[in-house]
Amino acid sequence: MADGWESRFGEDGFMGCHEVDLELGSWAEFGSEFALDDAANWIFRGQGDASWPLSTTLQRALKTRHVEDPSYRAHVENSSIGFFKDRSRLHLPSTPDEQDLLGWLALMQHYGAPTRLQDWTLSPFVAAYFAYREDHEADAVLWAIHAYYCRQAVAPGTMVSLAWDHLQIFDEAPTMTQAEKENETLREAIRGQCGWPLPMLPFNVDARMTAQQSAFLVATDIDFPVDDLTDKSKWRKPVEPHPFIANMAKRLKITPLEEPYQLIKRIKLPRCWRDDALRSLRRMGITDDTMFPGTDGAGRATARQVLAGELSLRDTLNMSA
Repeated sequence: MADGWESRFGEDGFMGCHEVDLELGSWAEFGSEFALDDAANWIFRGQGDASWPLSTTLQRALKTRHVEDPSYRAHVENSSIGFFKDRSRLHLPSTPDEQDLLGWLALMQHYGAPTRLQDWTLSPFVAAYFAYREDHEADAVLWAIHAYYCRQAVAPGTMVSLAWDHLQIFDEAPTMTQAEKENETLREAIRGQCGWPLPMLPFNVDARMTAQQSAFLVATDIDFPVDDLTDKSKWRKPVEPHPFIANMAKRLKITPLEEPYQLIKRIKLPRCWRDDALRSLRRMGITDDTMFPGTDGAGRATARQVLAGELSLRDTLNMSA
């Protein structure tokens, strides 16, 4: 919490509040809370309708097709990855390594293919932009997941150990690259179907991912909705950490994960805030053309400019000349 800043949610601030469902009094209060509460280790996702579930495109596709047998679902997913690989190589100047599963899934997600990835962001303001970007005539919602706790439930020790040894100056040089290690964590989590969603950051980022401060949440078990994390009785048993990692966590004063409010939050974004929110986000530089660098972003920004009924600054300056 920033020096001198006092949140009405107490010393721990908005994200430290001991509740899952949170409401704020106004968009201005939303901005104040998130501007000064650094929300360390949290990732965010905005959805335009608060009633929508937190499901991946692959989960929705399999549900639409009524594919319920786990082995057949794995066959369908494997086939879709191969299908995309074969066709995307014809059009892209470079593609991920054949064994880079995270890289391929990220690329598929980017181009609209169904995957077990879900798009999240490091920024609550970017998430709010996506929640309000389209008017769904309903209250929106901002979801927040504590990435550290979630990751530790899947793969203990992968986020409390030392920083990655890029210099290779420690006693033992890494036997795998960082990307290879992340891919092994991903595959092991899918094989184990532990149920806990797995937070991951992309390696091969492009301009859009950079602008959106992208993160992914991987559905390790297609049958386990992320929403279920709000109910402790539905939690899958976390993987037990190695004693060394558990002791290190104690030394770092990391509180054990015991209650849903530590892990997940659902923040209501009323529809009546939408105009104020989008205007404020434009002032922050969070717009269609910055979130979607390129001509498609320019087109979307132009459409929003027309809907807003405002003149551009260039036109305003010409009128005053």
